[in-house]
Amino acid sequence: MIPDKWKWSVIGGSLMPNGPSNWWIVDWDQRRTVAITTAGEQEDEDIMKEFLIRHIHTLSPDAREVSVSATGDLLSISNDVERDYTNIPYYPPFQALLATAPPNHNYSISRSDMREKDRLGPMVDLVSRPAFGDGSPKLLVFKYYLHEQFTEARWAEMNLWMRLPANRHIVPFDRVVSDRLGDEDVVVGFTTKFIPGGTLEDRKQFKLSWLRHLLSVVDDLNLKYGIVHQDIAPRNLLVGCDADDLLLFDFNYSARIGEGDAGPARNDVKGTIFTVYELITRDDSFRQKPFWEQNSVDVESMKEWAKHPDVELDNPVSMFRQTLDSWVKKRREVQQVTHYREAPEHIDWPKIPEPPVRRYTAKDGQGSEIVRTVPGWSTQVCFAHKMGWPYLTWQRPREGILDKDSVLLATGTVIRGPEMATPSRR
Repeated sequence: MIPDKWKWSVIGGSLMPNGPSNWWIVDWDQRRTVAITTAGEQEDEDIMKEFLIRHIHTLSPDAREVSVSATGDLLSISNDVERDYTNIPYYPPFQALLATAPPNHNYSISRSDMREKDRLGPMVDLVSRPAFGDGSPKLLVFKYYLHEQFTEARWAEMNLWMRLPANRHIVPFDRVVSDRLGDEDVVVGFTTKFIPGGTLEDRKQFKLSWLRHLLSVVDDLNLKYGIVHQDIAPRNLLVGCDADDLLLFDFNYSARIGEGDAGPARNDVKGTIFTVYELITRDDSFRQKPFWEQNSVDVESMKEWAKHPDVELDNPVSMFRQTLDSWVKKRREVQQVTHYREAPEHIDWPKIPEPPVRRYTAKDGQGSEIVRTVPGWSTQVCFAHKMGWPYLTWQRPREGILDKDSVLLATGTVIRGPEMATPSRR
């Protein structure tokens, strides 16, 4: 289940002096965008979000816009598709990915071949797929995107993750996920292996061996592959079921060292120091400030790290600090990788293919027809519907309302009846 604090996001809208005010709000649970309008001038998006949350479970699936009073009372509902401001991001062709993908990841699974089992967060679901003749159905984590701001980040995360060599301390990549859009297959996301048991953020126990695993995998990423994770934290660490191994996951902030979004303020040595401190003390206050203001010296200089009474360690705190301090000293003394190409097994991947330019016919001020062009990175349902452009749909029922005889596909479609057929392997 998606935590309430993550269920809704304001993505846009329009404000006129003295009103009306119109806000577009994404409901990540149902994967829908609803516009909410009030006659007056309302600049506080949080107030408008609370107004929508008050009514969201009473709205039909095809409700696109609601009007409310200044106090949030529901006045009207519109089902007009021309008021549907749902973002439609660009999904790159699967064939373009296939041309550069590693041989062990040059195939995909269709989105319609997967069943939703749980909603882990915005655009992250637990799904199952029937086995490809290699055992029982598998549980996987499905990461995808529904908005243009995530297009390039998901592309980079997917391409990085699929190229990482097998590592016992990294959650394994599974498959690319595709769907049919018009006359071609497109890439909508990817799956990774699901590791049950929760993250280290949820565990009371922390072992010295797990710390050593963390230090090892951070060294591999930074010094061997030229990658900086940039989000080392207890919430991104798991413990394997088959072996007592710590595993790192979630590469959505990762980057090639010396390129793009890689920066010293999010370096992995600093992230590791904070992570170990937080696991022992359960004090995350030092990372409540913006990451560029965080300084690991604040915790390194502390004489004692007070173990939280609920935390179970298999060695004294001093042993954890000694192991960590020794590693930090070594990392700060060793020759740094300043650009990913300096790493002996550096990982690289292609840029996302440019989307085709969209052309459509409109009328100028004199009523004459003209051809206009728009970039293909994104559009909205209202405009795509007007132009007759194909687009993928993602909307699904809100969590918890389906009966036991219903199956929810990863597409958002609800089916009843026998098991799904064996999935197609492209």
